[in-house]
Amino acid sequence: MRCVTEIEGMAFAGCENLKEIKLPANMTSINYYAFADINGSASITVYGSKSDWDKVEKNDEDTFLNNSTYIFEAAISEPDTYIEGDVNADGKFNTADLVTMNQWLLGSPEAELKNWEAGDMLKDDVLDVFDLIMMRKALVS
Repeated sequence: MRCVTEIEGMAFAGCENLKEIKLPANMTSINYYAFADINGSASITVYGSKSDWDKVEKNDEDTFLNNSTYIFEAAISEPDTYIEGDVNADGKFNTADLVTMNQWLLGSPEAELKNWEAGDMLKDDVLDVFDLIMMRKALVS
């Protein structure tokens, strides 16, 4: 499973509407200026423990990080076990997954990919319209 392990400088600079972030337990660093010019807060879900979060190299005086609310959830124990195409993680690959993926690609705030890797049909660590096309082909066949 490949996850983001660091957030570079200016990655979210000025994103005042940033309200939710989900981070893996193996996050290693957040650059000093990653959340520059954001005075608001967000809900930050860390898929790991508070101890994992405390190990992340970050600016302890960052306004955004200090104002945010943290949720710590247990990391998925078997991340490589999934049904290809099952992005909503309901145990089956069907049109609901296709609709969810389509909405996510269109940027719908209600769309949630519970298992993005299942949607990476091309196995290139990128979710895009080409994966959606492959999902459609897989459902038709």
